[in-house]
Amino acid sequence: MGPAIPLVLASSRKDTLFWSGVSGIAMLSCFKHQEPRFLLPAIPLLLASIKWPTRHTRLWLNAWGFFNILAAIVFGQYHQAGVVPMQTFVSSINRGPSNVFWWKTYSPPRWLLGNANTRINTTDLMGMPQERTYQELAAAVNCYNTTEDVEYALLVAPSSYHYSEQPNTQFHLPVTGRSVYLEYLYTNRWHVGLDDLDWAEDGVWGTLERVVGRRGLSVYLVSEDC
Repeated sequence: MGPAIPLVLASSRKDTLFWSGVSGIAMLSCFKHQEPRFLLPAIPLLLASIKWPTRHTRLWLNAWGFFNILAAIVFGQYHQAGVVPMQTFVSSINRGPSNVFWWKTYSPPRWLLGNANTRINTTDLMGMPQERTYQELAAAVNCYNTTEDVEYALLVAPSSYHYSEQPNTQFHLPVTGRSVYLEYLYTNRWHVGLDDLDWAEDGVWGTLERVVGRRGLSVYLVSEDC
């Protein structure tokens, strides 16, 4: 909607199109865990109900056009854009992993693994809390899970998290008396996870610095430090 939001609020016709869009948004908002994309059907209804501005028409059109070009670049080129290339990277690894954990990303398309899909166990951790994620990793690895062995595990996660701030360093993450050992392997920088915006905790600048400034999707070799 962008610059059209003030027009919807101030100069829209309160007709069937308008109330259909508003009631749909209101009903969907009554349920938890809703995503903005679920509201897409309401956008043409609301746009069709606005009154065309008679003053500064060219300015409004330019602002709306610029907003949509910017949104097309962000959502079409960057938002969750590293998922498919990362899955392709995983499928190209010689003697690939037995387990791959995906955290804070869209659900990875398993068919991109090809024949390796029958051998690789893909676990989508979705938005699981960080401590529970560590527990899942610790349960899947042991002291000998390294690339020299037949079986090992990988973690795919956004680069905006603390253990990836120094990607050339190896990290120890304590988990219930054990430690999960993450070794950085690869990052796809064409990835921004807009599902991970936390304005309340990080503030505006802190959120942008973390999500955009440290953009990317990284993969780590997972083992237990013994």
